[in-house]
Amino acid sequence: KHGINEKPRKFSEALFKKDTELLFSKVTTQPLEEKQYIINIQMKKEDLKKFHTFLDTLSLKYYVQINDDLEFTTEDEIVNAKITLETL
Repeated sequence: KHGINEKPRKFSEALFKKDTELLFSKVTTQPLEEKQYIINIQMKKEDLKKFHTFLDTLSLKYYVQINDDLEFTTEDEIVNAKITLETL
């Protein structure tokens, strides 16, 4: 459906950030407890559809799951999304 033909890979902060920065304006990762990370993604409002596709395909690219709810804040034409990821 989304054109992903490779197997999921082990989560790496550096690789995840590099991949995700190709899609969105700004990406930061912050390690939490063991195997958990807070991911902040900044995007333009028109990129929200791309963000939903990103969420749909995330577990197809990496061995991760999203914990808790997503948190969104908006400022003018910018949307900030906060995600808690757990590596599997």
